[in-house]
Amino acid sequence: TLENPKWHLEPSEIVIPPLEHIDLNVVAHLDDTIWSEDKVHLEVEDSYTRSIHVQATGIGTTIVPNKPFGPVLNLGAIFSSDVCRYSVKLTNRGRRRHQIYWKTAGFPLIFKPSPQKHSVSRDMKYRNSAPMGHYISTFKMRPLRMDLKPGRSETLILEGESDRPMVVHGQLICEAIIGKQSGKERIMRVNVNCEFIAPILELSPKLLNFRVEKAMHDVLKPQYQPFVLKNISPLPLTLILKLEGPFNIVENREDRSTIISKTVKMDVDEDLELLIRFDPLYKDDLYTRVVEEVLTIQYLEHPHVDYVTLRGDVNFPNLHFETTVVDFGCILNDIEMVRHVEMTNCSPLRVKYRWSFLLDDPVNWGSLTVCKPKTEIVHSEAKEGKDTTKLADESSLEDTALAIRDSDRKLSISNTDMNEEEKTDAENETQEGLGLPKEISGNNLMKGQEASWNLTDAEKLLPVKTEDSKCIPWSCNLEQDNATLGVEQVFDILPLFGVLNPNERQQVTFTFYGHPNIIGQVKAICEVEGGPTYEIALKGEASLIKYAFDRNEINYGRQLFNLVAVAELTLMNTGKVGFDFTISDSEEAAADQEPLPGVPLVTPFKGFIEANSEQQLKVSYLPGVPEVFHKSFEIQISHLEPKSISLKGEGIFPRIFLDLPRNIKGNEKYEALLKEAKEMLEKETSESNLLSRPETTAGELGSANSLSSYDSLLQMEADRLLIMEFSLAQKLTLFSHSVTSGGHKGLSGCHLPGFVLDFGFVILSTVKIHIVKITNTGCLPVSFYTDRQALQHTGFSSELHRVKNLPYCETETFQVRFDPLKANLSIGPAEALMPIQVVGGPTVDVILRATVTMPGLAVSSDQLDFGTVQCGQCQVMTIKLHNHLDVTCEWVFTDTSVVKEKLDKHVPLYLRSKRMKELKQPSYVFRMLPACGVLEVGARMNVQITFIPDEEKMYNHRLKLTFAQSSNHVLIMAKGKGLEPHLEFSSTSLELGPLLPYSPEVEGLVFVKNPCSFPIEFYSVEFDDKYLEEEKVLRMMKGYSSDNTLMLPPRQPGERLPFELLDHYKEQSQIQEEQEQAKSKALEATGGEN
Repeated sequence: TLENPKWHLEPSEIVIPPLEHIDLNVVAHLDDTIWSEDKVHLEVEDSYTRSIHVQATGIGTTIVPNKPFGPVLNLGAIFSSDVCRYSVKLTNRGRRRHQIYWKTAGFPLIFKPSPQKHSVSRDMKYRNSAPMGHYISTFKMRPLRMDLKPGRSETLILEGESDRPMVVHGQLICEAIIGKQSGKERIMRVNVNCEFIAPILELSPKLLNFRVEKAMHDVLKPQYQPFVLKNISPLPLTLILKLEGPFNIVENREDRSTIISKTVKMDVDEDLELLIRFDPLYKDDLYTRVVEEVLTIQYLEHPHVDYVTLRGDVNFPNLHFETTVVDFGCILNDIEMVRHVEMTNCSPLRVKYRWSFLLDDPVNWGSLTVCKPKTEIVHSEAKEGKDTTKLADESSLEDTALAIRDSDRKLSISNTDMNEEEKTDAENETQEGLGLPKEISGNNLMKGQEASWNLTDAEKLLPVKTEDSKCIPWSCNLEQDNATLGVEQVFDILPLFGVLNPNERQQVTFTFYGHPNIIGQVKAICEVEGGPTYEIALKGEASLIKYAFDRNEINYGRQLFNLVAVAELTLMNTGKVGFDFTISDSEEAAADQEPLPGVPLVTPFKGFIEANSEQQLKVSYLPGVPEVFHKSFEIQISHLEPKSISLKGEGIFPRIFLDLPRNIKGNEKYEALLKEAKEMLEKETSESNLLSRPETTAGELGSANSLSSYDSLLQMEADRLLIMEFSLAQKLTLFSHSVTSGGHKGLSGCHLPGFVLDFGFVILSTVKIHIVKITNTGCLPVSFYTDRQALQHTGFSSELHRVKNLPYCETETFQVRFDPLKANLSIGPAEALMPIQVVGGPTVDVILRATVTMPGLAVSSDQLDFGTVQCGQCQVMTIKLHNHLDVTCEWVFTDTSVVKEKLDKHVPLYLRSKRMKELKQPSYVFRMLPACGVLEVGARMNVQITFIPDEEKMYNHRLKLTFAQSSNHVLIMAKGKGLEPHLEFSSTSLELGPLLPYSPEVEGLVFVKNPCSFPIEFYSVEFDDKYLEEEKVLRMMKGYSSDNTLMLPPRQPGERLPFELLDHYKEQSQIQEEQEQAKSKALEATGGEN
């Protein structure tokens, strides 16, 4: 026996024979994963009881499913469009609470798009963007969390889905918190296997091809083919079969019912055989046809769809033509046109065919021109050297119709007037040809005869259908009054019948006979034996050649003579017949070939123009010389007389004119050209065509002030003759596209007589500027430039560099500078050449001239000896200055021997003003009056040099005349001796001794001696009243110099001041007294008020 019911023995009671043994099974049925123990009591009859201790530990889990759920869960096969769902009920059979957590591992991910529907963006960068969505696991569970108490149950649902067939393997992992444990414990792991499949059928065959060949006497019958389906999927299938078109499903060959849709259930590995019928009579015609349809197989269990191609091929004797319309277009009268059409037997059968015309419908003959009431061949004779042309003029269709309707008028063909002038439409310049060979003339057209028809004859010209002949009377031509034409006379077919083997090809020839002015249209029938009938539409038309030019004369106007002028000429085909054209006396030119000078070049020089089309002709002309030109060329139109096209214009060249004199003297060639130009201008003046050339008139050359109007015109005409002579000598052939790239150098070697710009005399240290005006005297915008490198190191410079597209009669100004000092030029003449290159024109040279000089003076004497002069007196000497050079001279006098004291540069600023006052001012012994001045060219003037010694010594000074803007100077050597008066006193101090007040005066004697060789006047400054009076007189005088010196005539010792000074002093003193008296009287009258 056992104490715990979790344990029991098997068997519980036994009998053991003697000496035998029996095994007892102890079974432990635990309800938890914990330690458990018990005792087994063996009770033996008639013996004692024994106890055996047993113990065990529970493993695994106490969560028990109600159905198989591991360790491997095989869900089998399922369609990928369905959801795999598996549910299991889990029960907690233990004694402890379980908090269960589920998770998946190892399952593949599938993409699931977002359910929101986004609007289609118009922006292209969003159209190809990745779809919105997220990836999810193939299998998922719910709920992911469970709380199972002992004895409680809960259902777990496992769901799986896949968007494609695949085998899925993964794990379901269960973790739980058991009882009062603190952590999770894995209690279960389930391996899940599932196969998502798509329906699979074995189709035999995969393509059903029905082919029928209809012979001549065969009858078309339905065709049958079996079709077998086998379900090789691991699941049963439900099929929906659908058919369209001439195909259907039948039960047997005798079944006439039509089944286009059928639903069938198929078990695994089950076969299904179907019978497919094809009806070749689904169309009631004889054309080979191929129809392709599909047998659609749909599945109720899955969106997958299978298709089986069904092809039905019904063959008849058939032909294929590369075109069903043969249009001969409009051809010239009286010629025939042939067209070839390739015919192919596109069927697997032998084809027999035969051609004919469809005459059940009315044959369409047009009435382009029924006949001519008047036909003329016009000849124009040569006048004034023009080319003779031969033209034809036809009457219009409207005039012809009016002539037929008018019963009172008669149609006539008049005699051709061979001397009648050419008739030309002034607006269109249209010319029509007869479409006849050149040798046909008016003599062949009933010359000298006149026929008369009545209305009955005219009515015969209208289209009339006859039932028996199936042909139509139609218009007359120049040689046939009235004729009826059948179809075979207008159209022809070769071969008319034949046999073609499968895939054989053959060319069918269609011919159209261009009877004069006919419009024909008919249907050609090709009948195939046992097959369909084919129709080929034939149409054609015959007419005359008509053409027109948009102009008969090309006026190039004024063009640069060394550039190619290009004009467009339009040749229009105004008729219905295409024609070819050729430029007479011309050869094929290369695409980039330029014309020869004086020879027109037309491209293309030949070609073909379709009806109602036009051809642009490029007419290029290179004048070659600057003069008026008149040229012409001929264009041959088919067989007609050539048409002459004239060209005119004037070749010019870009030119400029400067407001400077020309350097013409000594140029014999240019003087001869001036003489020739003068004769030409006088001739034009006599013909009242003065200034007929497109050059600038004299009135427009206001800037050229150095020339008269007539001389300007003469020079411009002489320049043109010089350019013409140069271009003829060089045989220029220039390119029209080379101007902008600088490639034109044909005229760069031609130099016109230069203009002279003379600056005259220029001081070395100065800069002289001259303004030059350039005028465009041509009639086209002109561009020109200069080479600045040519003026380097010459002292000349110009701001002119490049001028583009200067308009007609406009003026451009620029400066020309001359700076001799910057160029380090020496004294003397300077000359430079400044070439102005006119783009596409000649080179205009500007000769720049100047004479570099420096100001200077000549003196009459450069050695001055003033002799002996007393201090306080001055000696004056006069010299003459002469400006012998060609520029104005500004001079300044300086005494180079006088040294001026300078203040030390290190003296502080606050002491500088004080020290400046303490500096001793220099004493100028020699002075010049005036000390500076300006002397014009060739002028003379006298200057005074004074010697005023301030001490007794010998003076030798160098007097310097400096000149403004010049490094030259003149030195004058001046010398003189100063005598200083001095006295010798016997005593330098005088002692008179004591003296009582009111006592008689005491005298003392001092002896004074004059050691000089001249008398000396001396006086006491303190006691001499005469000195004080003279000081008052001198202070009132005017005319003191800057050093407070007044020049007066010398006085001998003891003499008074000059009487002139004393009289002036009296006058001034009297004036001052009168002013003071008037002032006092005014104060008395006003009472002392101001």
